[in-house]
Amino acid sequence: MKTLSDKDAELIHALIMINNDRIESYTQMITALNSEKDADLISLLEKLGQQSQQFKSQLAPFIDQASDNKGGSHTLRGKLYTKWTEQQIRMYNEGRESVLLACRKEEELVKSVYTEVLNNVEGIDEKIVEMIQSQLKIQRVAREALEDLLNT
Repeated sequence: MKTLSDKDAELIHALIMINNDRIESYTQMITALNSEKDADLISLLEKLGQQSQQFKSQLAPFIDQASDNKGGSHTLRGKLYTKWTEQQIRMYNEGRESVLLACRKEEELVKSVYTEVLNNVEGIDEKIVEMIQSQLKIQRVAREALEDLLNT
């Protein structure tokens, strides 16, 4: 396997950070829902949290592999993470529809950052690119499930 450049390691680290935030966001959203009336949405949010945990587990070995390759400025990671945090909206205390809208926004942000990472990796091992593309496809299914709940 090729050694990751500082830039590519920063991009993958940004994805890990975003998945951490995704887990935290959905955990907070679950607490804002009614466990009886919103069981379907709670179940979906729990699955999305588990999905992010799986994504992190898949990405982490590549960061461990690149740990000797430190010394980068973390500019790219900082840029992506800043984009992520600046665009996140929190509407947990306004009920089901607001949570669904916040989830939709969050999933669109995930898609945007994953796409940006894929557009910025250079010379990275094809297995890593395929893994990131696979995660993006899986995440698309999550967006579609949220849309289905919004439209019902």
